[in-house]
Amino acid sequence: IAGARGDSALAVQYLEGLATVAPDAATGARYQRRIAEAHRASGNHEGARAAYHQALDLFPEDRDSMSGLKEIARQDEAWSELVRVLAREASMEEGEAQVDCYREIARLWVSRLHKPEVAIDAWRKVLDSAAEDVEALTTLVELCRSLEDWEGLVTHGSELLKLGRGGNELQAELGATCLEKLNRNNDGIALLESAASGDSPSLAAAQRLESHHLARGNYEQAVASIRAQARGSEGEGKQTHLLRAARMMRDTLRNREGAAEAYGDLVALCPDHLEALQYRADFLFEGGDFEGAIDAFQAMLAAESSRSLDDFDDRMEVALYFFRFGEALRHIGRTEEATARYRGALKANPNHLPSLDALGPILVENE
Repeated sequence: IAGARGDSALAVQYLEGLATVAPDAATGARYQRRIAEAHRASGNHEGARAAYHQALDLFPEDRDSMSGLKEIARQDEAWSELVRVLAREASMEEGEAQVDCYREIARLWVSRLHKPEVAIDAWRKVLDSAAEDVEALTTLVELCRSLEDWEGLVTHGSELLKLGRGGNELQAELGATCLEKLNRNNDGIALLESAASGDSPSLAAAQRLESHHLARGNYEQAVASIRAQARGSEGEGKQTHLLRAARMMRDTLRNREGAAEAYGDLVALCPDHLEALQYRADFLFEGGDFEGAIDAFQAMLAAESSRSLDDFDDRMEVALYFFRFGEALRHIGRTEEATARYRGALKANPNHLPSLDALGPILVENE
C-alpha cells in the first residue's frame, strides 16, 4: 500500500521489518533486494547499494543482488566498486563464466582505472584459466611494450605468434627486443630471420639483420637480408635493394654467379637497366651462354648506339660491346648479323684489332 501511494520511505520501513522476521536467508535476501529497488526508484543509490550488500551477507550466492550492484556501479561510473563485485562474482563461477568475469576486470583496469601494472596481473589471471585467450595476449603485449617489460613482451608475444597472430611485424619486434634489450642473440636472430623470410618479409626485420651482419662482417648473410628487403619492397625501393645486393656480391664477395643472379632479378624488374644488362651480358658471354648473352646485348643496343664517341674510354667500351655481340652471334651461326656488329665496333674504333681479326675471314669467305 505504501508503495502504491508513492511513499518509498514507509515502504522501505515495512520491508526492513519483513527482512528481520524472514523465515530463511533466501527470503531475507529477497526483501533486501526489494528495499534496494525502492531506493533505486527514488534515486538513492547509496541506500540501494547498502541493501544489496545486506542481501549478499544473508545469501552470498544471490546473483540478482550482484547484478544490481553492477548496474549501479556502471551508472555511477564507480569502476573500483564494479571490480570488487566482479571479483566476488568470479569466485562463485566456473569455466567460461569465470573467465568472462576475469576478462571484464582486466578491461576495467586498462580502460577505466588506467593502472597498467595492475592490468597486467589481471590479464595474466585470464591466461591462467584460458592460456590461448587472444585478447589477453594481445593486450599484454601492448601493456608490456608501454611499460618496457621486455621479458613479458617476448613471452606473451611468442605465445601470440604460436596462435598465428601478430605476423612478421611482431616477429621482427620480438627479434629486435631479444637482440637489443635482453642480449638473447640466438633467439633474436631466429625471430628476425623468420620474419624476413617468405614472399612478404618484414622490412624492419631484414634491415635489422643487415645491420647486425654487416657489423660482424657476415657479408653473405647481409646480402640475403638485402634481398629480403627487395622482396618486401615495390618500385624504386625494390630496384635499389636489388642493385645493392648485386654490387655487394660483385665487389665485396667477388661472387660473379651470385651477382649475375641478383642483376638478373633487377633486369626482370627493370628491363633497360644498363648496369645490370652489361654485367649479365658479360657473365653469360664468358660462360658460353651465347643465346642468353645475345638477349642482354640486344636489350642494350639502343643505349650503346646512342653513346657519345668523343671520349676515348667510351669508344673502347662501345667497341668491346659490339665485338662481343658479334662474337655471340657468330658462335650460334648468325654470321650476317655478326658482321653488322663487328662493323659497329669498327665504327667506334677503326683500329679495334679483335673485330678486324673476326671480320676478315668472314669477308674472305663471302668473297
